[in-house]
Amino acid sequence: KSYVEINNSMPSSSYATLDGYKLGTFIEKQKEKFKKNKLSKEKISFLEKLTSWTWDPLEDQWEEGYKRLCEFVEKNNSLCSQGHISFDGFKVGLWVNVQRQSYKKNKLSEKKIDLLEKLVPWTWDPFEYQWKIAFNDLKDYQKRHKMICSDGSYISKNGVRLANWATKQRSKDKDKKLSKEKRNLLETLQGWDWSPMKSQWQLGYKHLKVYVDNHNSICHVNYITNDGYKLGKWVKWQMYHYKIKKMSKERIELLNKLPTLQCNIDISNIDVISNNDDSIDDSETISNTEIELVNELDIDTDSLEKE
Repeated sequence: KSYVEINNSMPSSSYATLDGYKLGTFIEKQKEKFKKNKLSKEKISFLEKLTSWTWDPLEDQWEEGYKRLCEFVEKNNSLCSQGHISFDGFKVGLWVNVQRQSYKKNKLSEKKIDLLEKLVPWTWDPFEYQWKIAFNDLKDYQKRHKMICSDGSYISKNGVRLANWATKQRSKDKDKKLSKEKRNLLETLQGWDWSPMKSQWQLGYKHLKVYVDNHNSICHVNYITNDGYKLGKWVKWQMYHYKIKKMSKERIELLNKLPTLQCNIDISNIDVISNNDDSIDDSETISNTEIELVNELDIDTDSLEKE
Protein backbone atom coordinates (compact mmCIF):
# COMPACT_ATOMS: atom_id res chain seq x y z
CA LYS A 1 0.00 0.00 0.00
CA SER A 2 2.85 2.42 0.87
CA TYR A 3 4.55 1.72 -2.48
CA VAL A 4 1.37 2.50 -4.46
CA GLU A 5 0.75 5.72 -2.52
CA ILE A 6 4.29 6.95 -3.22
CA ASN A 7 4.68 5.75 -6.85
CA ASN A 8 1.04 5.67 -8.03
CA SER A 9 1.72 2.32 -9.72
CA MET A 10 2.37 -1.33 -8.91
CA PRO A 11 5.97 -2.51 -8.41
CA SER A 12 7.62 -4.79 -10.95
CA SER A 13 7.61 -8.55 -10.38
CA SER A 14 11.29 -8.45 -9.38
CA TYR A 15 10.96 -5.52 -6.96
CA ALA A 16 12.25 -5.87 -3.40
CA THR A 17 12.08 -3.29 -0.61
CA LEU A 18 15.17 -1.77 0.99
CA ASP A 19 14.90 -4.24 3.85
CA GLY A 20 14.89 -7.16 1.38
CA TYR A 21 11.19 -7.98 1.31
CA LYS A 22 10.25 -9.39 -2.13
CA LEU A 23 7.16 -7.30 -2.72
CA GLY A 24 6.91 -8.27 -6.39
CA THR A 25 6.88 -11.97 -5.50
CA PHE A 26 4.18 -11.34 -2.86
CA ILE A 27 1.92 -9.75 -5.50
CA GLU A 28 2.38 -12.65 -7.91
CA LYS A 29 1.41 -15.14 -5.19
CA GLN A 30 -1.83 -13.24 -4.41
CA LYS A 31 -2.83 -13.38 -8.07
CA GLU A 32 -2.12 -17.10 -8.26
CA LYS A 33 -4.31 -17.71 -5.19
CA PHE A 34 -7.06 -15.57 -6.72
CA LYS A 35 -7.03 -17.69 -9.91
CA LYS A 36 -7.39 -20.84 -7.81
CA ASN A 37 -10.15 -19.31 -5.65
CA LYS A 38 -7.89 -19.57 -2.61
CA LEU A 39 -7.98 -15.90 -1.65
CA SER A 40 -10.51 -14.67 0.92
CA LYS A 41 -13.06 -11.99 0.01
CA GLU A 42 -11.56 -9.73 2.65
CA LYS A 43 -8.08 -9.90 1.06
CA ILE A 44 -9.53 -9.46 -2.45
CA SER A 45 -11.32 -6.36 -1.23
CA PHE A 46 -8.12 -4.96 0.31
CA LEU A 47 -6.14 -5.51 -2.88
CA GLU A 48 -8.78 -4.07 -5.20
CA LYS A 49 -8.83 -0.85 -3.21
CA LEU A 50 -5.28 -0.18 -4.38
CA THR A 51 -5.34 2.38 -7.21
CA SER A 52 -3.22 0.43 -9.73
CA TRP A 53 -4.29 -3.09 -8.83
CA THR A 54 -5.37 -5.48 -11.60
CA TRP A 55 -6.05 -9.20 -11.82
CA ASP A 56 -5.48 -9.27 -15.61
CA PRO A 57 -1.96 -10.54 -16.48
CA LEU A 58 -2.05 -8.73 -19.82
CA GLU A 59 -2.75 -5.51 -17.99
CA ASP A 60 0.06 -6.38 -15.60
CA GLN A 61 2.43 -6.80 -18.54
CA TRP A 62 1.35 -3.47 -19.95
CA GLU A 63 1.86 -1.77 -16.59
CA GLU A 64 5.27 -3.41 -16.34
CA GLY A 65 6.29 -2.18 -19.81
CA TYR A 66 5.01 1.31 -19.12
CA LYS A 67 6.88 1.45 -15.84
CA ARG A 68 10.13 0.36 -17.52
CA LEU A 69 9.65 2.97 -20.24
CA CYS A 70 9.01 5.72 -17.67
CA GLU A 71 12.19 4.75 -15.83
CA PHE A 72 14.20 4.91 -19.08
CA VAL A 73 12.76 8.31 -20.05
CA GLU A 74 13.39 9.74 -16.59
CA LYS A 75 17.01 8.59 -16.67
CA ASN A 76 17.85 9.41 -20.31
CA ASN A 77 15.36 12.16 -21.21
CA SER A 78 14.61 10.32 -24.46
CA LEU A 79 12.83 7.25 -25.80
CA CYS A 80 14.71 3.98 -26.00
CA SER A 81 15.70 2.35 -29.28
CA GLN A 82 13.57 -0.47 -30.71
CA GLY A 83 16.18 -3.01 -29.69
CA HIS A 84 16.68 -1.80 -26.12
CA ILE A 85 16.65 -4.47 -23.40
CA SER A 86 16.81 -3.60 -19.69
CA PHE A 87 19.55 -4.94 -17.42
CA ASP A 88 17.25 -7.73 -16.19
CA GLY A 89 16.18 -8.78 -19.70
CA PHE A 90 12.91 -6.89 -20.19
CA LYS A 91 12.52 -5.97 -23.90
CA VAL A 92 11.45 -2.34 -23.45
CA GLY A 93 12.09 -1.41 -27.09
CA LEU A 94 9.92 -4.27 -28.33
CA TRP A 95 7.16 -3.27 -25.91
CA VAL A 96 7.23 0.29 -27.30
CA ASN A 97 6.97 -1.04 -30.86
CA VAL A 98 3.96 -3.22 -29.90
CA GLN A 99 2.16 -0.14 -28.52
CA ARG A 100 2.70 1.72 -31.79
CA GLN A 101 1.38 -1.22 -33.80
CA SER A 102 -1.67 -1.53 -31.51
CA TYR A 103 -2.31 2.20 -31.93
CA LYS A 104 -2.22 1.90 -35.74
CA LYS A 105 -4.78 -0.92 -35.55
CA ASN A 106 -7.02 1.05 -33.13
CA LYS A 107 -6.46 -1.59 -30.46
CA LEU A 108 -5.12 0.68 -27.75
CA SER A 109 -7.46 2.14 -25.12
CA GLU A 110 -7.82 5.91 -24.67
CA LYS A 111 -6.40 5.56 -21.16
CA LYS A 112 -3.21 3.93 -22.44
CA ILE A 113 -2.91 6.44 -25.28
CA ASP A 114 -3.15 9.28 -22.77
CA LEU A 115 -0.53 7.71 -20.50
CA LEU A 116 1.94 7.28 -23.36
CA GLU A 117 1.38 10.77 -24.74
CA LYS A 118 2.07 12.26 -21.32
CA LEU A 119 5.69 11.17 -21.73
CA VAL A 120 7.44 14.28 -23.11
CA PRO A 121 9.49 12.61 -25.88
CA TRP A 122 6.74 10.16 -26.93
CA THR A 123 5.93 9.84 -30.62
CA TRP A 124 3.81 7.38 -32.58
CA ASP A 125 6.23 7.64 -35.51
CA PRO A 126 9.77 6.48 -34.61
CA PHE A 127 11.20 7.76 -37.89
CA GLU A 128 9.99 11.29 -37.14
CA TYR A 129 11.45 11.00 -33.67
CA GLN A 130 14.85 9.91 -35.02
CA TRP A 131 14.77 12.78 -37.53
CA LYS A 132 14.20 15.30 -34.75
CA ILE A 133 17.06 13.82 -32.71
CA ALA A 134 19.44 14.07 -35.68
CA PHE A 135 18.30 17.62 -36.50
CA ASN A 136 18.80 18.79 -32.91
CA ASP A 137 22.25 17.18 -32.83
CA LEU A 138 23.18 19.01 -36.06
CA LYS A 139 21.78 22.24 -34.61
CA ASP A 140 23.93 21.84 -31.49
CA TYR A 141 26.99 21.10 -33.65
CA GLN A 142 26.40 24.24 -35.71
CA LYS A 143 26.11 26.39 -32.58
CA ARG A 144 29.35 25.00 -31.15
CA HIS A 145 31.44 24.99 -34.35
CA LYS A 146 29.74 27.79 -36.33
CA MET A 147 29.43 25.47 -39.33
CA ILE A 148 27.51 22.46 -40.68
CA CYS A 149 29.26 19.18 -39.93
CA SER A 150 31.15 17.82 -42.96
CA ASP A 151 33.33 15.29 -41.13
CA GLY A 152 32.07 11.85 -42.16
CA SER A 153 33.68 10.22 -39.12
CA TYR A 154 32.00 12.48 -36.55
CA ILE A 155 29.30 10.81 -34.44
CA SER A 156 26.96 12.83 -32.22
CA LYS A 157 26.11 12.04 -28.59
CA ASN A 158 23.01 10.21 -29.85
CA GLY A 159 24.99 8.06 -32.28
CA VAL A 160 24.19 10.01 -35.47
CA ARG A 161 26.79 10.44 -38.23
CA LEU A 162 25.83 14.05 -38.85
CA ALA A 163 27.61 14.59 -42.18
CA ASN A 164 26.03 11.45 -43.64
CA TRP A 165 22.62 12.43 -42.26
CA ALA A 166 22.89 15.89 -43.81
CA THR A 167 23.82 14.35 -47.17
CA LYS A 168 20.73 12.10 -47.00
CA GLN A 169 18.49 15.12 -46.40
CA ARG A 170 19.92 16.82 -49.49
CA SER A 171 19.34 13.69 -51.56
CA LYS A 172 15.74 13.40 -50.33
CA ASP A 173 15.12 17.04 -51.17
CA LYS A 174 16.56 16.51 -54.65
CA ASP A 175 14.18 13.55 -55.13
CA LYS A 176 11.23 15.61 -53.82
CA LYS A 177 10.95 13.32 -50.78
CA LEU A 178 11.61 15.88 -48.06
CA SER A 179 8.65 17.66 -46.49
CA LYS A 180 8.39 21.45 -46.64
CA GLU A 181 8.44 21.56 -42.84
CA LYS A 182 11.76 19.70 -42.65
CA ARG A 183 13.21 21.77 -45.48
CA ASN A 184 12.33 24.97 -43.62
CA LEU A 185 13.85 23.67 -40.40
CA LEU A 186 17.15 22.81 -42.11
CA GLU A 187 17.29 26.26 -43.68
CA THR A 188 17.11 27.86 -40.23
CA LEU A 189 20.62 26.47 -39.58
CA GLN A 190 23.24 29.11 -40.34
CA GLY A 191 25.56 27.78 -43.04
CA TRP A 192 23.14 25.16 -44.37
CA ASP A 193 23.64 24.56 -48.09
CA TRP A 194 21.62 22.31 -50.39
CA SER A 195 24.59 22.04 -52.80
CA PRO A 196 27.73 22.20 -50.62
CA MET A 197 30.06 20.85 -53.32
CA LYS A 198 28.92 23.48 -55.78
CA SER A 199 29.31 26.18 -53.13
CA GLN A 200 32.80 24.91 -52.27
CA TRP A 201 33.81 25.18 -55.95
CA GLN A 202 32.39 28.70 -56.22
CA LEU A 203 34.31 29.67 -53.07
CA GLY A 204 37.56 28.35 -54.55
CA TYR A 205 36.94 30.13 -57.86
CA LYS A 206 36.19 33.37 -56.01
CA HIS A 207 39.51 33.14 -54.14
CA LEU A 208 41.37 32.39 -57.36
CA LYS A 209 39.80 35.31 -59.22
CA VAL A 210 40.75 37.71 -56.42
CA TYR A 211 44.30 36.38 -56.47
CA VAL A 212 44.62 36.71 -60.26
CA ASP A 213 43.18 40.25 -60.18
CA ASN A 214 45.70 41.27 -57.51
CA HIS A 215 48.81 39.43 -58.75
CA ASN A 216 48.19 38.95 -62.48
CA SER A 217 49.33 35.33 -62.12
CA ILE A 218 48.21 31.93 -60.78
CA CYS A 219 49.18 31.15 -57.21
CA HIS A 220 51.75 28.54 -56.24
CA VAL A 221 50.39 25.03 -55.58
CA ASN A 222 51.12 25.36 -51.85
CA TYR A 223 49.58 28.81 -51.50
CA ILE A 224 47.16 29.44 -48.63
CA THR A 225 45.12 32.64 -48.41
CA ASN A 226 45.14 34.94 -45.39
CA ASP A 227 41.87 33.41 -44.18
CA GLY A 228 43.35 29.89 -44.32
CA TYR A 229 41.88 28.72 -47.64
CA LYS A 230 44.18 26.24 -49.46
CA LEU A 231 43.87 27.88 -52.85
CA GLY A 232 46.91 26.19 -54.40
CA LYS A 233 45.50 22.79 -53.56
CA TRP A 234 42.12 23.79 -55.02
CA VAL A 235 43.80 24.79 -58.31
CA LYS A 236 45.58 21.44 -58.42
CA TRP A 237 42.25 19.66 -57.90
CA GLN A 238 40.77 21.45 -60.91
CA MET A 239 43.66 20.23 -63.07
CA TYR A 240 43.05 16.71 -61.78
CA HIS A 241 39.31 16.82 -62.55
CA TYR A 242 40.08 18.11 -66.03
CA LYS A 243 42.63 15.35 -66.69
CA ILE A 244 40.19 12.58 -65.74
CA LYS A 245 37.45 14.32 -67.78
CA LYS A 246 35.17 15.08 -64.86
CA MET A 247 34.81 18.83 -65.22
CA SER A 248 31.73 20.54 -66.64
CA LYS A 249 31.93 22.87 -69.64
CA GLU A 250 30.55 25.64 -67.45
CA ARG A 251 33.50 25.36 -65.06
CA ILE A 252 36.00 25.06 -67.89
CA GLU A 253 34.68 28.26 -69.41
CA LEU A 254 34.89 30.07 -66.07
CA LEU A 255 38.51 28.97 -65.58
CA ASN A 256 39.43 29.92 -69.14
CA LYS A 257 38.19 33.45 -68.48
CA LEU A 258 41.14 33.92 -66.14
CA PRO A 259 43.81 35.41 -68.47
CA THR A 260 46.88 34.02 -66.71
CA LEU A 261 45.78 30.40 -66.27
CA GLN A 262 48.95 28.38 -66.97
CA CYS A 263 47.29 25.77 -69.21
CA ASN A 264 44.31 26.89 -71.26
CA ILE A 265 41.72 24.09 -71.33
CA ASP A 266 40.27 22.90 -74.62
CA ILE A 267 36.53 22.16 -74.19
CA SER A 268 36.39 20.12 -77.39
CA ASN A 269 38.53 17.34 -75.89
CA ILE A 270 36.31 16.71 -72.88
CA ASP A 271 33.28 14.48 -72.44
CA VAL A 272 29.99 16.29 -71.87
CA ILE A 273 29.46 16.57 -68.13
CA SER A 274 26.28 18.00 -66.64
CA ASN A 275 26.59 21.57 -65.46
CA ASN A 276 25.42 20.32 -62.10
CA ASP A 277 28.77 19.31 -60.56
CA ASP A 278 27.37 18.33 -57.16
CA SER A 279 28.50 14.75 -57.83
CA ILE A 280 32.15 15.85 -58.02
CA ASP A 281 33.70 16.05 -54.59
CA ASP A 282 36.46 18.60 -54.02
CA SER A 283 37.32 16.89 -50.76
CA GLU A 284 40.90 16.81 -49.57
CA THR A 285 40.61 13.08 -48.84
CA ILE A 286 41.80 11.16 -51.91
CA SER A 287 43.20 7.72 -52.62
CA ASN A 288 46.90 6.99 -53.24
CA THR A 289 46.16 6.42 -56.93
CA GLU A 290 44.50 9.83 -57.16
CA ILE A 291 47.42 11.48 -55.37
CA GLU A 292 49.81 10.00 -57.95
CA LEU A 293 47.62 11.28 -60.79
CA VAL A 294 47.50 14.75 -59.27
CA ASN A 295 51.26 14.82 -58.80
CA GLU A 296 51.77 13.78 -62.43
CA LEU A 297 49.78 16.74 -63.75
CA ASP A 298 51.74 18.91 -66.14
CA ILE A 299 51.85 22.04 -63.98
CA ASP A 300 54.90 24.25 -64.26
CA THR A 301 55.19 25.06 -60.54
CA ASP A 302 58.49 26.93 -60.98
CA SER A 303 56.78 29.49 -63.15
CA LEU A 304 53.98 30.03 -60.65
CA GLU A 305 54.40 32.90 -58.24
CA LYS A 306 55.68 31.72 -54.86
CA GLU A 307 54.24 33.37 -51.77
